[in-house]
Amino acid sequence: MFPWEHISAAVRKNFLFQDFRMSLEGEIRVDCRLNCFACGILPTFANLRRENPGEVWKCPEVKSPARKMEMELPLVGD
Repeated sequence: MFPWEHISAAVRKNFLFQDFRMSLEGEIRVDCRLNCFACGILPTFANLRRENPGEVWKCPEVKSPARKMEMELPLVGD
């Protein structure tokens, strides 16, 4: 575990490790706007992107349905 792991950039740790390994081999990924690599950004910001759609994100549009947050309210006695 690294001291900075409490900070989230929304990118999966496994994706960053794959990118690191590729860099050691002298390889790079193509622009993710051409081919999504499922880094973790889309699911993390899905609700924010639904609220603010458009080209500014430079990512594929969100296709999954919004998750419903169910809250249980405490019952108030008589």
